Amino acid sequence: MINWPDLMLPPINLWSLGADHLYYKRENMEDFNYQVHQVKNWHIERNLIEGSTDQAQYVKLIEEAGELAGNIARGKDVRDDIGDMLVVLINIATRNGCTLQECLSVAWSDIKDRKGKMVDGVFIKQEDLSHEHSTHSDNTNNGS
Repeated sequence: MINWPDLMLPPINLWSLGADHLYYKRENMEDFNYQVHQVKNWHIERNLIEGSTDQAQYVKLIEEAGELAGNIARGKDVRDDIGDMLVVLINIATRNGCTLQECLSVAWSDIKDRKGKMVDGVFIKQEDLSHEHSTHSDNTNNGS
């Protein structure tokens, strides 16, 4: 049986998808969905849905993002940090009546056809590049 790290899907050749690959993918998603369910219950049992706020959970998310940044800077394993952020995102999604899957679907729909370019390792949307250029032009024309 194939043993890839959790949530890392292997390269897919659409012409040679075998039953083993499809089973692995389905099994992996079932495990992920079960873990999300466990995390939701964990939040409910600790009163982190009704007893907290989006603002408080956002602060927690940024705290976890800081831990992620620190471990990236030190070249350390980031899996726990990303997992902690997912735990907080599940809380925020649950309290807002949506799922991670819905949120990802909305985001994918928004970005899938996005154009732009890489600048210093960061993808910049085309409309932001156009806006930056027009702002720079405006400043140049105003003698700034």
